[in-house]
Amino acid sequence: ISYHWWPRFKMGRISHLANIPVKAELSQAAAFIDTLAGVNWVTDLEGLILAIGEANWTQFARSAHGQHLVPDRLIGTSLFDQIQGEGVKIFYRDLHARLVSSKSESIEFNYRCDAPDIECHMSMRITGIRGDGEVVGLLYQSGVTAQRPRPAIRIFEQVGSHTGPFLKICSGCHDVVWPPDMTGPEREWIDLPEYYRRGGPEQVMLDHDICPDCVAMVQTVSLTEIAVAEENAGG
Repeated sequence: ISYHWWPRFKMGRISHLANIPVKAELSQAAAFIDTLAGVNWVTDLEGLILAIGEANWTQFARSAHGQHLVPDRLIGTSLFDQIQGEGVKIFYRDLHARLVSSKSESIEFNYRCDAPDIECHMSMRITGIRGDGEVVGLLYQSGVTAQRPRPAIRIFEQVGSHTGPFLKICSGCHDVVWPPDMTGPEREWIDLPEYYRRGGPEQVMLDHDICPDCVAMVQTVSLTEIAVAEENAGG
């Protein structure tokens, strides 16, 4: 699965819920998760992972050269503990909290999920699971919208590397910060071809974040959807 955006966790079925108390609506959602298109998982209100669609997860992980991103025994752990990068973690927590507390049914946005030799564009849809008129959990659904092979990009082969400078990369669009060691407001986000044109090093340690453009895009979409949902509910 994705090196740079996706949470990383164990594949699971409804049997993993045996020792986790959940509402009936969550059990039902978990039971049908393998029948849904795309790669899917269910969490409770706090972000505890309750179930993951096994078949599609396996297929996509293999296609993205991400078999090693399937650790054991993560059903029952927090989704947010599996997300790389503090900025990305805060971003997902914010979206999760908005859906839990709002009348909006879902939030949907696009993002990138590249492997070294595959450019992969994806969509994410997060939907509230409702019971007795209240949100009792969330269904995360992700699917490929476009995918094409390319010459391998070396910095994506450095996952887990502990050598070289830190390079901050956006988990949404895969732009990177220039210069790599810049932390102030003067820094700029550039795409990878421009990074290489400027002589950016290949031996780096990737540091995951969200660029301002991706934050603004998702916030605009989510706030609009929430406002429409609340207006419809009030009407």
